[in-house]
Amino acid sequence: MEMLATLLCMFSMFAGIFFIIASIVRKIWKKPKKKLYSRGLLISAIVFVLSIVLFAVFETPETKAENEQRRIEAQKEKEEKEQAEKEAKEQKAKEKEEQEAKEKEEQEAKEKAEKEKKEQTEKEEAKKKEKQKDSKKEKTDSSKTTKSQDAQKEENKSSIEEDLRKAIVKVVGEENLETFNYVPDNNFALIKFKGSESLSSKMTVKGMYMDISNVLKGIQKDINVNVDINVTYPLQDSYGNISEDIVIKATFNNETIKKINFDNFDYNNIPSIADEWWNHQALNY
Repeated sequence: MEMLATLLCMFSMFAGIFFIIASIVRKIWKKPKKKLYSRGLLISAIVFVLSIVLFAVFETPETKAENEQRRIEAQKEKEEKEQAEKEAKEQKAKEKEEQEAKEKEEQEAKEKAEKEKKEQTEKEEAKKKEKQKDSKKEKTDSSKTTKSQDAQKEENKSSIEEDLRKAIVKVVGEENLETFNYVPDNNFALIKFKGSESLSSKMTVKGMYMDISNVLKGIQKDINVNVDINVTYPLQDSYGNISEDIVIKATFNNETIKKINFDNFDYNNIPSIADEWWNHQALNY
């Protein structure tokens, strides 16, 4: 009976579908309705309901258990599918959330890196400006220092030159000083003066020695300088012509000048203590 109920159910379903399609086709073609189709559809519905009733009435325990098992499996499969879909949806949502979090983290890291780069650039620019400022200040200070040093150097030069000149003029007199040059770079002075004439040639030469000694004495204490001393004197040649010629050339280094003890020094020893000495033959007596 179960098989019969199944066959009746299937037959009624096919018949019902046929009558429904036939009715629709006639309606589309605008043909008159036939009671046959309506009755056939009604009979198919009745047979379908009857087959369901028969199926329920004549269903065996085995079939019922089998159908129940199928229903349970179908329900389980449905639940598993729904669970899988739910898990897939949750996984997708989680992945999306993780992706968004990752993108947000990357964006924050990028913004942080850009901010740090900007700050670093600003620091470097500030450091560069500060360095330029310091360099400019250093150049200005250096320039000021150089100018100050130059001014000090020039002042020292003027001071030494003035002191030297005073010491020389005090000995030989302004009118007898022919040349005076002071070079601070190598601490050198050139002194050229006229020798004074005395009663005899011997006394004239001794006077020249005395003047040289007194010049050295005047510069020994406070002035550190190397000097060349030239002494001139009027000489007459064989033709009777008189000219002012150099008769003594002497060089005294600063170390030599500092060694002299003028309290006991004999000016006649001037030629022997000079670092370099030359005199005209006219002074030989």
